[in-house]
Amino acid sequence: MAKPALVIIARAPELGRVKTRLAAGIGAAGALQVYRQLLEVVVAAQAGWRGPVLLAVDGPADAWQGSGLEHLPRQTQPSGGLGGRIAAALHWGVATAGSALAIGTDCPGLRLAHLEALASGLDAAPVAFGPAEDGGYWGIAVADAQPIVALTAADLPWSTSRLLGDSIARLERSGLHYARAATLADCDDADDLAAAVQAGFLSWPTPIKSTT
Repeated sequence: MAKPALVIIARAPELGRVKTRLAAGIGAAGALQVYRQLLEVVVAAQAGWRGPVLLAVDGPADAWQGSGLEHLPRQTQPSGGLGGRIAAALHWGVATAGSALAIGTDCPGLRLAHLEALASGLDAAPVAFGPAEDGGYWGIAVADAQPIVALTAADLPWSTSRLLGDSIARLERSGLHYARAATLADCDDADDLAAAVQAGFLSWPTPIKSTT
């Protein structure tokens, strides 16, 4: 199989528009600083990708200058929920390369090897998930457009701990197989940031207060 298109779903790095849950714990300026580090993680991971790389954006074009992703072909994300944004990204990737892998910008431990493993899942199944520790997923890959509607339905429990399980159940009811790559942690709040700093994935200049 040819290499899937890698589609990065991302918000422009602007103050007050990124990592709002994290901002509740460390402030908007701090959240933007962390988000820029997360973008650097994505930049490094995608640099070795041997297929097309596309950027699905939310925010003004000039905000990407200096991000390390400004050279990529871009498409504006549609308005609406996360399912619709993922659907648009996957359709764009499939139209570009015949298969697609979509990721966000929340995983400080993401590396090229994780992307390669996720794509390799398509050798055995039409869908592959990169599970997140919070019950969602950090990435999803499809061998063609056929599973996209089921995987991105508006009635799935988006942004909850049930997302991956309900997505898998929906695939199973449709008779579709799936593969799984490594489970990674997101960085969504101050506790996640503390864990990422302890693991050496991110840096933060001051002690991080737990939100629990």
